Amino acid sequence: MKKLLFAAALALIAAVIFVSCAKSPEMTVDVIKTKDGTSLTVRSGTEQRSFSVEEGQSCEVFVTVKKAGGTLDLKIESADGEKTLYVGKDLPSSSFSVTASEAGDYVIFIEAFGFIGGYTVEWTYGAA
Repeated sequence: MKKLLFAAALALIAAVIFVSCAKSPEMTVDVIKTKDGTSLTVRSGTEQRSFSVEEGQSCEVFVTVKKAGGTLDLKIESADGEKTLYVGKDLPSSSFSVTASEAGDYVIFIEAFGFIGGYTVEWTYGAA
């Protein structure tokens, strides 16, 4: 277990150094093999996803985070930036949903800093 934590700490340090030097706004995903044969997935950078809500419709965004280390931030806002539906900093392992009930275009911003673990962001549409 100590070896795994040490490897995770090294991966986190390497990811922080990489992020501070990187100029690309894209998400990088590195898989690091540990000495005991297991692997860690380390994510750093940003990712954007978008969706639209039609008049009379709603959209529920489902987020699941499984965190083993690092930081994951998430923000959901209107495409014009005038309405923020959700802001989460340093998300813990969790599952939650956010509902967009007004017509318009929305953007989901995901930012990772040496994030070790996984996440999913999915959405479904329904009646308002």
